Amino acid sequence: MAQYGLASKMSQFMQDYPQINFSLAELEGADLLTQLQHQSFDLGILRDVQSQQLNHSQFDAVTLTDDELKVVLPSDHPLAHQTSIQLPDLRPFDVVTLSPGSGVYERISERYQQAGFTPNIRFSTPHIETLLAMIAHTDRVTFLFAKSVAPFMTADFVMRPFTDPIISHLQLVYPHGTLSPAAQRFIHYLTD
Repeated sequence: MAQYGLASKMSQFMQDYPQINFSLAELEGADLLTQLQHQSFDLGILRDVQSQQLNHSQFDAVTLTDDELKVVLPSDHPLAHQTSIQLPDLRPFDVVTLSPGSGVYERISERYQQAGFTPNIRFSTPHIETLLAMIAHTDRVTFLFAKSVAPFMTADFVMRPFTDPIISHLQLVYPHGTLSPAAQRFIHYLTD
């Protein structure tokens, strides 16, 4: 949330509306979709690859920001000197990735399928820091959205764009017509 400027907007909302309390549940995309469909949450923030799975006659989606999926490599990786990466460049390298439901997993799986080969996914986790630890000083690669990984990047890693970029939209999703006045105000804060 912080990497996308949303935590500061939430903090400002709390300051401007001290009478409104809210709870933030940070879940993987698939779990969040289920909770939204069961109306357990008033709203959700997820990637477009996930929000597209919702029934658009029941939910509205507003794009909050965009982000680019990049290849993250150890700085001593054989591909680290390249300015951009084509998927066939990655064929010989093992992959570690965010878990299914993350939005990353789905985008990468689709891209590999389009390229006509299957990656050797050796490890998956919901945690960026763990992924980076798993690729450090190896030939493994991972894929992360640039803004999400930015606070974790050190001189030990490099980010490279795909030659054919993969852009994702972070969206605020909420059910049609059931929002409280407080939720409506909150949406206004996040979208202005």
